[in-house]
Amino acid sequence: MATPPSQTELYASFMSEIKTRLSYVRDTLLTLRPSANPPPEAYMLAEATILQIRLVCELIGLAAAVAHHHLGLSKDLLKSWHMERTFGWLEKVNPDCFPRAINPIEPGPRLNVVLQQDRLNRHDLEKIYVRCGELLHRGALKAALTGGVRDYNMTMVNKWAEQIHDLLSHHIVIPQKAQEFWIVRLHSPPDGAVEVVTLVKPTSVTDLNDD
Repeated sequence: MATPPSQTELYASFMSEIKTRLSYVRDTLLTLRPSANPPPEAYMLAEATILQIRLVCELIGLAAAVAHHHLGLSKDLLKSWHMERTFGWLEKVNPDCFPRAINPIEPGPRLNVVLQQDRLNRHDLEKIYVRCGELLHRGALKAALTGGVRDYNMTMVNKWAEQIHDLLSHHIVIPQKAQEFWIVRLHSPPDGAVEVVTLVKPTSVTDLNDD
């Protein structure tokens, strides 16, 4: 029987999948150009990128749940497929349960972790998730009967992808009640793989409780 992955291994696998999906979004957006009469395949490509962003938001929620599995998450949470509810439940478990962007960590005798306050937070991710859902649904029949052209703002989708990457590129995970924290890099040398390093909780995390 195969050995189940550890929490950090499973977390890293979610981050690797996120990298793949964000790469698809970036590559697809390069093929889309504004057009007064876009062909049907342009709509489908636009919808594909929006779907990937929505799935990335789900994966971030699942990764946060993995980091807090040691707390004995409820059966309802473990079985939940409704990501908005999952986001809310996780925040009740630990207000700092989601990834927090940090400065790139430099090698040295002393670890100094500085939280980047201008990055996405849990509420921002939920707003993106909800907006993606709205864009992926055609809406009520009365709206379709007006004959309006679907308007997909690819600039906004690209901004979402960049914001999510900036959040996750270097981030910290702070599991509640655990005497450790995780430092995560999406692109670690030499091969660019995801790296999750487990360290004892420091006293040098700056601005941890600032919103």
